Amino acid sequence: MNIAMVTTNDSRVRFVNVMTGACVMKIKGNKNESFHLRAALSPDFNHVICGSEDGDVYLWSQIESNIVALSHQQSSMQMISSKVLKATNKKNKDKSNQYEHWAAFDRATPVSAAIFAPHPVLKLYSKLAKKINQQSQSPPINMIMVCCSTNGLIKVFCN
Repeated sequence: MNIAMVTTNDSRVRFVNVMTGACVMKIKGNKNESFHLRAALSPDFNHVICGSEDGDVYLWSQIESNIVALSHQQSSMQMISSKVLKATNKKNKDKSNQYEHWAAFDRATPVSAAIFAPHPVLKLYSKLAKKINQQSQSPPINMIMVCCSTNGLIKVFCN
């Protein structure tokens, strides 16, 4: 499956089939009307993170499974009728209710980019955290997310 992820100034992140140009899925929640915002896929392709003009960071889950399901649905529906496919697409490809968000900076500071640390960084950080916190039972870290603002501030979040 050849899918490209595109952020657009209508507050959407779209997943487009590069072979056909068809929008497979779109997600929304963040505010993106003026700035170029950078979104990123997690190393396991299961999450998308994106900044927002409202100063929050947005995280969507179950991305890969949704794309695969919708791609298969589109492939089988294309054989039936393009009219049915268009109706199905409008109803099913908007997955906007599956996100969480939190303030990265103050509300007046847009978050222009958000990325996930790659797995080697996550493994190294986890090893260091275990050495530092040998006595405490701190929970394992699943993701490291880095975001930056339009005025050069950088924050790191772990979960």
